[in-house]
Amino acid sequence: MKMITKRFNSFNIIFVISIILYIALSFIVIKNRIPYFDEINAWNIASYCNFFELFEVSKHEGHFVLWYLLLKPFAQNNIGFPYLMFFLNWIFAFISVLILWIKSPFNSFIKIFITFSLPFQMYSVYARCYAIGVMLLFIICSLYKKRVMHNILYPILIILLANTSVIGAIISFYLGLIYINDLINGIKKQDISIKHFIYSVSIFLFGAAIIILQINNYHIPWYAKNMTHIRNIITDFSMFYPTITSKIILIIHLLLLLTGFKFFKETKLLYVVLMCFTGTIIFISFNIYTLAIWHYLFFYIILISTIWIYIDNYEIKSVFQKLYYYLFGILCFLLIFYFKYPWHWNGFHIPTTQYIENNYSEYINSNIFMYPTDSSVIGIIQMLRKNNNIDFYSSNGYSYKTADAYIHQWDKKRINYTNIKEVITKNPGKKNFLIVPIVEQWKLNNEDFINSLKENNTNIKFIPYNTTNDVIIYKINY
Repeated sequence: MKMITKRFNSFNIIFVISIILYIALSFIVIKNRIPYFDEINAWNIASYCNFFELFEVSKHEGHFVLWYLLLKPFAQNNIGFPYLMFFLNWIFAFISVLILWIKSPFNSFIKIFITFSLPFQMYSVYARCYAIGVMLLFIICSLYKKRVMHNILYPILIILLANTSVIGAIISFYLGLIYINDLINGIKKQDISIKHFIYSVSIFLFGAAIIILQINNYHIPWYAKNMTHIRNIITDFSMFYPTITSKIILIIHLLLLLTGFKFFKETKLLYVVLMCFTGTIIFISFNIYTLAIWHYLFFYIILISTIWIYIDNYEIKSVFQKLYYYLFGILCFLLIFYFKYPWHWNGFHIPTTQYIENNYSEYINSNIFMYPTDSSVIGIIQMLRKNNNIDFYSSNGYSYKTADAYIHQWDKKRINYTNIKEVITKNPGKKNFLIVPIVEQWKLNNEDFINSLKENNTNIKFIPYNTTNDVIIYKINY
């Protein structure tokens, strides 16, 4: 009895210290950051799109309706931006950590490693649809052992996970197949009633219809259909493993994937889920959309989840299984040092937004060009909606109107100039231009154009902010 009490108290101390550190670190960083443009994009979508438009947006965003619906009551009434959004996301991440500590079968060391690993560092601070997806997946893992008993709750959780993002939908698809297989086997053994089966399958069919509605008529982006896209994927993937530590992580991860069929000894279904998910994400990255670090992190989330489910249901017996589990623990430890600590991330568009807000009256009847990415315009959508006499363009000369910024942001816009210079020289309309580029990239690509601007005595203003670059504004009056 004393030994049990000692172990219990030891676990409690480790648990409490870990949770306090997690809360302290995440709150400090959240308090001192500004939103990333993707975060503002989600807030604006929730604010200005009606229920039916949200389904249209999903096919372009790759993020399904759940996160938008949760933001909508606050965004639509402009309540608490951005910290309410940060806190809502953090709650989901925090619940994920609690479920990990309370429900997962891992030892305390692995729980600590996972809590402070890169996926949890990022998803607790980066306020998008990913933290809620991890939370739902971990709840599913905790119920997996008794999943057949939860014939209503379990399929609902899978459908909710599917409605977080494309990645969540992929995980849900494979877990749903296993569950349906369980139901069929249960009917054969007469452990499950037909009524039970009908309830569960009906929920799955309803959820599948919602997902199909959101991805219906999706078109592969035009920029994904060329060799540049493939090269970008290879470059991004190499940047994902830039250090010795990250390269070791890649090697260990590959070993765990390739030898997993020997670890998942009692059931190969979990190994099939792990490999099918990994293969599907790789296929998407090469054929549909270039993935970023926050997408690739789900490689580790699904690895954690499948190992969690296995050791929660089966005993690790063989020497190989024990070595596999130790190697998994090393991987979780190294993930703490995987990447530059991301909790300092801030959006680069904020100084631009502040500048336009402070000088708003000067830019009535203006054309505003955002550089280098289309997404950077999202930070000043509020301005666009206040006055339709201000027109926004991307660096390629694509026009942003209220609907364009959300529903058609992956399609070519109505005005199809090749670059900003061509818009300025050939646009027969407004002649007051505001150009917002990143200094180094703009100078590299437009040196001749900058010289011509200087010859015309163009007023050039610099807006400094705390990154390696500055935002510069070229104000051109003809």
